Amino acid sequence: MTNARIENSDPHTFTMALRRMQSFVEAAGEALGLTEDPLQTEVGMKIEEATKEDLKVENLDLNKEICDIINTTEGGPEQAVRAIKRILQNSLEKFPKTTLFTLTVLETCVKHCGKDFVFLVCQREFAFDLIRQVISPNMEPSKDIQDKVLTLIQSWALEFSSDRELNGIAEVYMYLKNK
Repeated sequence: MTNARIENSDPHTFTMALRRMQSFVEAAGEALGLTEDPLQTEVGMKIEEATKEDLKVENLDLNKEICDIINTTEGGPEQAVRAIKRILQNSLEKFPKTTLFTLTVLETCVKHCGKDFVFLVCQREFAFDLIRQVISPNMEPSKDIQDKVLTLIQSWALEFSSDRELNGIAEVYMYLKNK
């Protein structure tokens, strides 16, 4: 893309493309071992604490503390999303309670964190990763986990579909609805 095209492009489109590129670069850096393990960050450690399989019930106060960390830490939204994805990836099929607790942390963060966090979660790539990692047929998730993921996607699609930057989640919802 030339400088003239960048300068003349729609600011929302440019911002979305820049954020997507940053997300891809961060994922590649993590995969290559060039960036920090998301579970070793302050927010990652708190998310891990809030999603332990041996917890009897969810700790809603800790979930809100996680939101405060995300909202006040530079790079907090990205670190949190990466930590959530990692915990989901590690817990599937083995630790269903951890998976449900992680989905609750995610839901709480969407409700109480800023637009930067919501932007990351509402991207088509994140939603498809959530489906692929958590409720794909070869994963054999529990009905509770399937229902939770589908309910989250539906509620976010309805809530954020009017915002062009956040309509990726609505696209995924429509894809699922038509399936």
